[in-house]
Amino acid sequence: MARQDINIGIEGNDGTGDSIRASFKKVNENFVELYAVFGLGGRINFTTLSDTPDVLTPQTIPIVNNAGTQIMLAELDTSSDNSVMMKVTDGIGSTPGKLELISKFGRVADDVVPRLGGPLYAAGNAIAGVEISQDAVDYLNAVHETELTEDQLVITKGYADLRYLTTDVPIKLDEEADGKNHITWESFD
Repeated sequence: MARQDINIGIEGNDGTGDSIRASFKKVNENFVELYAVFGLGGRINFTTLSDTPDVLTPQTIPIVNNAGTQIMLAELDTSSDNSVMMKVTDGIGSTPGKLELISKFGRVADDVVPRLGGPLYAAGNAIAGVEISQDAVDYLNAVHETELTEDQLVITKGYADLRYLTTDVPIKLDEEADGKNHITWESFD
């Protein structure tokens, strides 16, 4: 509420000013506001502050203007599609006076270019669906502008078993040593 001045009239006791009752009502209301300012009871309405809008608008959020000089009410804008930003569109975006809170995706699976900002700890959970191929490396490098190789991919147990522990590959051993270091096999039948 704005400060209420008591109309004291043009001259004393001429009947043009506020009545005693109206005058003390204004005094009481002014004191309620003062007490509220100092946290001693009473209350101040948001709209009575000097740098706020006079009327509250439903479904809005109070924000500070770009100059930092006034509080304004911004409406939530839900009309934008798939842009990642939070902005007040007062002179910045397409819809003046609206605060846009927009998410490009609601699930990690919807992020087409995910990137971890730190180490990943699976906490005992399975990680599956890993692809190990040159096509996968090429796609990864294209999306993230990296120069990784197939040797730098995380592999699966099945991939490791097939690639590194196959029974199709002969085991190579050195020839037996000659001379006094010669090793022989003797059978004790």
